[in-house]
Amino acid sequence: MKIRVAVICVLSFMALLFEGMFSSGVFAVTVEIEQGNLPEIMKAAENGDPDAQFEVGIIYYNGYHKGIPQDYARALEWFLKSAAQGHADAQFNAGVAYLNGNGTANDDVEAKKWFIEAAEQGEPRAQMAMGMMYKTGRGGERDFAKAAEWYRKSAEQGNSQAQDNLGVLYRDGIGVPQDHSAAAQWFGKSAAQGNSSGQLNLGVAYFRGLGVPKDEVKAAQLFRKSAEQGDATAQYNMGIFLENGIGVTEDKAAALEWYRQSAAQGYPDAERKLSALASSSSTADVAVESRGGISNSTVTVTNKGASIERSDVVDVMKRAEAGEAKWQTEAANMYYDGNTKGVPKDLAKAFELYLAAARQGYEGAYLRLGTMYHDGLGTEKNLASAMEWYKKAAEAGEVSAMRMVGAMYYNGDAGPADPAEAARWHERAANAGDALSALYLGQMYKDGDGIPEDDTKAFAYLRQAAEAENGHPRAMMFTGNFYHYGRGVNQDYAKAMEWYLKSANLGDMFAMSSIGVMCYNGEGVEKDHARAAEWHQKAADAGHVNSALYLGRMYDEGDGVPQDKARAFELFMKAADGGNAEAQMCVGVAYLTGAGVAQNPAEGVKWTRVAAEGGNAKAMENMSIIYREGLGVQPDEAQAAEWERKASTASGN
Repeated sequence: MKIRVAVICVLSFMALLFEGMFSSGVFAVTVEIEQGNLPEIMKAAENGDPDAQFEVGIIYYNGYHKGIPQDYARALEWFLKSAAQGHADAQFNAGVAYLNGNGTANDDVEAKKWFIEAAEQGEPRAQMAMGMMYKTGRGGERDFAKAAEWYRKSAEQGNSQAQDNLGVLYRDGIGVPQDHSAAAQWFGKSAAQGNSSGQLNLGVAYFRGLGVPKDEVKAAQLFRKSAEQGDATAQYNMGIFLENGIGVTEDKAAALEWYRQSAAQGYPDAERKLSALASSSSTADVAVESRGGISNSTVTVTNKGASIERSDVVDVMKRAEAGEAKWQTEAANMYYDGNTKGVPKDLAKAFELYLAAARQGYEGAYLRLGTMYHDGLGTEKNLASAMEWYKKAAEAGEVSAMRMVGAMYYNGDAGPADPAEAARWHERAANAGDALSALYLGQMYKDGDGIPEDDTKAFAYLRQAAEAENGHPRAMMFTGNFYHYGRGVNQDYAKAMEWYLKSANLGDMFAMSSIGVMCYNGEGVEKDHARAAEWHQKAADAGHVNSALYLGRMYDEGDGVPQDKARAFELFMKAADGGNAEAQMCVGVAYLTGAGVAQNPAEGVKWTRVAAEGGNAKAMENMSIIYREGLGVQPDEAQAAEWERKASTASGN
């Protein structure tokens, strides 16, 4: 009897730039191959056995068998031989290879051809890949209805990322009628499996009362779960909740720590929050975000009125009382900031003065007035009025107001969500030099979010945000990723590494992980598994779940690091706690076999079941073995047969 530790190794060290941020959940499948079996496998493959051909493809892709160097082209050759005989896993791996240009030129049409072959056999990862191909239009026409159809097939087989992606379509009414209740149900299924994006989106649903009763406590609980897995948006939302006592006890120190964690990943609004808090001018920004959403964060206001000395305070107040708009605005600034000697902080008074000046047509008051309506500062929150004044400020040339209008259209804060209109406002702001709008607009073009997908425009705006003064680490990471995979620009590994390093040095964990990928695969740099391990360690320490899994595999096999089963177990557990089904399966195997941890069959069964119920086909196979062999449970042939059936269905065999 052999329990297979089927951690992703085939084509796994890739960061697929699909929708979401490395959240596609599309990784190639694998099996474990022992060194001693190699001659037998090679002979069977040469004799036409499709399973053996698939395994030979794995061997060539990874290059971890003695005497066989890594060779992507040979790997693809064997995957294609197996795929031609109907092997679903090989078909899926061939699709991933063509999609990413591994061992061949990038060919989205060929990738889609192989994905659909595997998907029609019931392979859930291929079904989700088909959903993304149709949603983005890669390899053919965009068809949101077909995207929803394929997401549903994968989601119904338990794929947590497909469940989250389907929820997004229902939430936004893309390819399916808008249905917040259905969206919340799919987010709930995804969240229940530990998917951080599903947790985030379900949290937003509870916060806004979309498809579920409004419940700020549940929203906070879900944001925390997602944030603890390293999701930068959820970390930012936790900061918002803790700073303002929404669903949790107010705790500004804890809020500051979440903002720091989010900012360390390059999340722009968290960086802005830290700056505002440092200057003691933070406001109650409750712009909670969903996955892929755009924050309508409070802007930093630059008033048009002239600066004044403290000795002029009395004169300013007199002129403000006389109804002079410019001085009403200056007086309002004093009351708003509370930093002028003799003028206490008084938001209600500030609001009164800004409103008086704005009604006289004084443009310098528009932006701050919009902010106060938006955040409920000194007045009741009124998003319609906020939009009105932000638009006036934007038309007067305030670039940050243009961004705010775009954010509000995107989030539907003053009417139905309108991503296309949001894009138009972000384009105005970006073209006027606003780096945040450039980042948001680049992401929208990247994902085809409310506007046609356009990799060339996406790259241009993302690079603009990356190259801006105090460029954003996340924009730098995306710029590197576009160079890495040749999206919107010619593939250039050297430039990819340059941008990844800039981003990683500013704390972006996705960039750290991507550097690990490039070092492991020898993309633009000499292949260096030890250096890859160092970068995956940094990414894992920052909360990157997949890097924890990759590094665990490396310690498990002594690949680039000294073999250390105990360290491997720690990393597998870290990734498992982050909701990664592959890692959960590895934890189960470790407990069952005593690899790196004291043998504990009951824990082994528990973790293997969690992974299997999360849709992992290899864990389902292990559950079949567990019941057949009676490992930690009473032998039960009926249960063994049921899990074997589930595994066969999930793997498309």
